[in-house]
Amino acid sequence: MPPNPIEEGGMQGERRALSKLRQVFGDDDWYFFAQPLLPDPDRTLGRYEIDIIGLAPNGIVLIEVKYWKGPIRLVNGRVRQGRRSASDLFGLQQRRIDSFQRLFRTVHQRPSPEVRAVLLLSHPRGEPDEALLERADVRTFDDLHRLPEALRDVPKMETADRDAVARMLEQFGTWDRAMHRGPMGAGLRRWGIVPEDASGLSLGQVDLFDRAVIADADITLRTSWWRALFRSPSLHVSANLRDGSRLDQEVDPESRIPWIQPGKGRLEDGIPLYSLKRIVYGRESREDPRHLTAAPAEVESALEPGGEQAAAAEPEVATDDSAGAAPASEAVGSAAGSEGDSSTEAAEVDEGQQQRSSRGERWKEISQGQTYEGTVDGWHEKHGMFVEILPSVNGLLPMRYMPPIGFENLQGVYRKGSGVRVVVRQANGPRRILLDFTDED
Repeated sequence: MPPNPIEEGGMQGERRALSKLRQVFGDDDWYFFAQPLLPDPDRTLGRYEIDIIGLAPNGIVLIEVKYWKGPIRLVNGRVRQGRRSASDLFGLQQRRIDSFQRLFRTVHQRPSPEVRAVLLLSHPRGEPDEALLERADVRTFDDLHRLPEALRDVPKMETADRDAVARMLEQFGTWDRAMHRGPMGAGLRRWGIVPEDASGLSLGQVDLFDRAVIADADITLRTSWWRALFRSPSLHVSANLRDGSRLDQEVDPESRIPWIQPGKGRLEDGIPLYSLKRIVYGRESREDPRHLTAAPAEVESALEPGGEQAAAAEPEVATDDSAGAAPASEAVGSAAGSEGDSSTEAAEVDEGQQQRSSRGERWKEISQGQTYEGTVDGWHEKHGMFVEILPSVNGLLPMRYMPPIGFENLQGVYRKGSGVRVVVRQANGPRRILLDFTDED
């Protein structure tokens, strides 16, 4: 398969950038992760790649590498390379920062360390204009030593947070890489995923698709015109196991590798093994690590009737199994009411039940994606902020969506009774409404 010049150029730029970064900062307690493949906690499917993540002593830098040559201009806040239409790279970088912080908060259930983003122009013949070079979030190889300025004035990261970031990136891993054959070793290098449930190609007692056992494998096609006269071509696999041993095996030349290709999805027939010279697995686990981004059970329980949302409510607020928080003035059967006439009391109880039933149905007016001007109704240090979006209908804005400024500071910024604009992420019941900040916030 012939090489794709665009893909190859991009990968060349990333490899060159990674090598240069390690060379410049290798002795300064920086660690770099190439092409980590991360899920977005707000999406049930799909992952996205960050070219390089730098783990500095005082924070995290998401590095977008562009192997662009020729004129590179800043046009109305967007980046234009040559005659291409301008790209909103800085907007993309901010979305990546937000997503990374949310991912950390979701996985570890605590505020994220400081995250910044940098656009690295890596081509030796790139010509960025002065407006780009003046930005603190744009670097070239000539001023790569200034990369730490992206984290200027950020205090040193806690060791526990630093280790947590490293573990998280290792858990999610990177792309699987399949290197094709080609003249003089110039075959296409493609990235994608060998499905977690793939199996069926035996190397003795080991399955070639078992990423938990095999780290990578070299494939050699043995054929020639002379061999073809007397024997069929053979395919030799030499696999490096994660325990350090090596396994060699002949396999069926018609064997194929199941493959999920970005932008195309699962390839129906996979990739023919004879077209490859090498396969490298990007992570060790056979389990899809996306389950780590699921909403924790305790957050779900906090939204259940009688859960921790009720416990965290203010003393003057009563709760009901079928509705959101009800003001104490509307509660029935109180000590004061118990002294009245029994018929009057019964009428009040009936009326109160109807009111609560009506309020309990209001959550059905809510749908995913709707935005509301809500009111902060209370806080829970572990779970997040409760926001009233309709009368007596509350939703939870989880802590993992909050800016990492500390619980006390969050309470100061979003005081009880203050307004906040929110968007509905999920609405599955009167106490199963998940919220988030809108893009405008």
